[in-house]
Amino acid sequence: MSDRRDAMRSIGAAFADLFTRPVSGPLSKEAPKARPWQRPPGAGPEAEFLQDCTSCGDCASACPHAAIGVLPAGAGKAAGTPAMDTQKNPCHLCEDMPCIEACEPGALLPLELSDVLLGLAEINQASCFAFQGPECGACVGACSVQAISQVNWKPVIDPQVCNGCGLCVPACPVWDGAIRILKV
Repeated sequence: MSDRRDAMRSIGAAFADLFTRPVSGPLSKEAPKARPWQRPPGAGPEAEFLQDCTSCGDCASACPHAAIGVLPAGAGKAAGTPAMDTQKNPCHLCEDMPCIEACEPGALLPLELSDVLLGLAEINQASCFAFQGPECGACVGACSVQAISQVNWKPVIDPQVCNGCGLCVPACPVWDGAIRILKV
């Protein structure tokens, strides 16, 4: 149990750098409200989420991939509430959505996997192997929703399909990553 808590604390610490980023991200296609962090799937507009969330941490504990952390004390009213950084720790889009199932207060509302929107992947063509000559396609195979295809051996992201889960990021063989997740 303490290993899990230690992991949660380290994930929480990683979220501290989110406050230096001016970009934001909604968590479902129905709730495009801007915020400086990503919320777990099923979170609605920020004000409603903060009203309903009890900061119990059950959603973070239920995530089998430790993709959900807790915002640090510096987050003001949002401190202690769950958040994600899919650029650093992707959401695996669990079919049974244990994070939503664990949310007894109802701050995370049930939704279809196809309605999850955590962000949008973007390819940096200057560092992507496929744009520099050699074939690659690692990101294509890693995308669980088939949002990345290859056109002339180069990856193309369909923004209508991409949900910003971040599974493509660790699949990229470029040392500093040729893919980043934009918060929308």
